[in-house]
Amino acid sequence: MGRVAAGAAINAVTEHPVTRWIDAAVEAAEEVFPTMLALEPVEKTEMSESLPAPVCGAMLALVSETEAAELIISSSQEGTQTLARAMFCMEPDEPDLPDDEVGDAVGEIANMVGG
Repeated sequence: MGRVAAGAAINAVTEHPVTRWIDAAVEAAEEVFPTMLALEPVEKTEMSESLPAPVCGAMLALVSETEAAELIISSSQEGTQTLARAMFCMEPDEPDLPDDEVGDAVGEIANMVGG
């Protein structure tokens, strides 16, 4: 299992056995985080019934004719701020970004991982 980047984790919730999709998403995240964001690799976790509050992130539906999965990138508010700063090539000590910019950045990271 890889290390957590900025407190972020990739959670995969499946409706059907789609292990290959989950493995592909984790592999993509392990490539995207250090290459595009200059952050350490991520950790694959099992999805729980409830997430610790507060949690922020993005969800991307992955659907085929026979399978469906949801790719979730989640973290604390501080963690998503860190992800957004990395996405925008900002320094870690710069002021917090507005929520809409954080949402856009984390959504784009989900697209890069899921794409």
